[in-house]
Amino acid sequence: MSETTDPRTRLQRWADAFTHSGPGDDLTAPAISEVTARPVTPEMEAAATARAVEAAADSERVAEWIAAHSQDSSELESLRREVAAARNYAAEMREFCSPHGVSVRYADQLEAAMDRAKEGGR
Repeated sequence: MSETTDPRTRLQRWADAFTHSGPGDDLTAPAISEVTARPVTPEMEAAATARAVEAAADSERVAEWIAAHSQDSSELESLRREVAAARNYAAEMREFCSPHGVSVRYADQLEAAMDRAKEGGR
């Protein structure tokens, strides 16, 4: 194993940094020495690998969740822009010159339909 991936070396570096970190060293040094004196077993390496794989999978799930919700957010913004455009069009439609005020009725119906949809109706 290389020096950077050797669990014993990493643990020893951590122990050295921890035991020289300040107050309380006397309480933690014996426990750390006991841990670093134990041999690294294949079971320990397998468990550490399994935890690393699980952490990587968790990271992937978080990234997927963020991507999915970002897409939801952009879709929501797109829908809001569409509704705003429809409401603007209804407002402009009121000003159209149409026989018997048909454009005004259509504008009223369009806005009423959007209001019902907004309230959860049909």
